[in-house]
Amino acid sequence: TSAKETSHVRFKRGVIHLYNMVVCATGCNPLAYKGYGCYCGFLGSGYVIDGIDQCCKMHDWCYDATECHMFSEYFVPYYWRCYHGYKPVCAVEHGSWGGSGSCAQRLCECDRSLAECLKRYPCPTTKAVCTSSPWRLVQNLFMII
Repeated sequence: TSAKETSHVRFKRGVIHLYNMVVCATGCNPLAYKGYGCYCGFLGSGYVIDGIDQCCKMHDWCYDATECHMFSEYFVPYYWRCYHGYKPVCAVEHGSWGGSGSCAQRLCECDRSLAECLKRYPCPTTKAVCTSSPWRLVQNLFMII
């Protein structure tokens, strides 16, 4: 098997996993999604702007549905691989963090689903600006500074 078929990431859970899954599935720079629309990034709220924003909203809902402990999405590690250089696949076992159905597994599937959803759209070259959420307006102002 080639290196591309078996490449995998084994970092602690956090933005690194999500970052690498987005690269795997889309080939896009994940930072292009930071602060995009009303839901990509922190403080997601307001009205969905487009398909990319909808993917991010579904990702927020997915995290909520995992019923993992508060803030665990930033700390629980999980294992996954990038098959053929474009297909993120979650492992079934996540070491001491659990197996099938564990918080680690559910978080991995949320991140994988987001990456697969984003794959359906071209890489963003500009940020879609959210005007329907005061929280996002404040966040967008801080991103400019």
